[in-house]
Amino acid sequence: MMLRRALLAALPCSAALAQPADRMRRIAFIAANAESDPDAQARAAALRQGLRELGWIEGRNLHITYRWGGGDLARAEAHARELAALAPQLIVSNGTPQLAALQRHMREIPIVFVVVVDPVGAGFVASMARPGGSITGFATYEPELGGKWLDALLEFEPGLRRVGVVTDPDFRGFGSLVERIESLAAPRGIAVRQLHFRRPEDDVEAAIAQFAEGPEAGLVVIPTALNLLARGRIITAAAGALLPAMYPFRTFVDSGGLMSYGFEPLDLFRRSASYVHRILNGERPAELPVQLPTRFEFVVNLQTARALGREMPDMLLARADEVIE
Repeated sequence: MMLRRALLAALPCSAALAQPADRMRRIAFIAANAESDPDAQARAAALRQGLRELGWIEGRNLHITYRWGGGDLARAEAHARELAALAPQLIVSNGTPQLAALQRHMREIPIVFVVVVDPVGAGFVASMARPGGSITGFATYEPELGGKWLDALLEFEPGLRRVGVVTDPDFRGFGSLVERIESLAAPRGIAVRQLHFRRPEDDVEAAIAQFAEGPEAGLVVIPTALNLLARGRIITAAAGALLPAMYPFRTFVDSGGLMSYGFEPLDLFRRSASYVHRILNGERPAELPVQLPTRFEFVVNLQTARALGREMPDMLLARADEVIE
């Protein structure tokens, strides 16, 4: 019955099908990434594309205020206070720390989140089917994804006995991913160590190099905003230490990382426009179920595997959605 209600709530009603009025609506877009990050701009563009398809044209009937975090938690707090004072009609929030800051500073403004881990466990919504309150949106990773990352890493390097997890323990939601990795690693005799990366000035390269001094090691990189922002540094450090690494987005593999398994972000941002449309037309976030990704991709980089002195195992090649030569 709960699933049926969630499906019915996800279907467009007459309000959702309404055409946008000509009067200007004001919304905000707050992102965890830096404004200079091409991936961040692509995500914002995907949101705008989805809105255009529904009749919302920036500069004509829609004004969007942008705030970019650059992986800085203090900036997220400042931006949340600014947006609370501006009081837009809706906020699209990209990133767990941004959503947490917004939740602390406002209660009435509707929020559509995109790329948030475990929104129920993090306390953002009451349930996936009926979020309650003023927050709903598009979640990304469930804890089971942590197990898939570990499994792929072990298929590439079966002899691993130590796994370093590059994460930020201060971000709500990511703990469930780390806990899943730890719970699956322990019965296999694999020790898991968290490599904390909280601020851009933190020396993540030194942390990775120090971890690599021990034998039979590999990395799992958690999808924090800072890890995405500093992906070049992390990839270079892993390569320099000859560590096999599993990443959460294909952009890491495009940049030279070994393997990634994760959702296709731009699709999620385009889809989020539908909830913006429905809320601006009168629907309540409390009654719009949290959506999950529908498209996942596994990408491997053969050149990176060879640089580690390995060939990509046939089992992984057979499952790959894309192979980068």
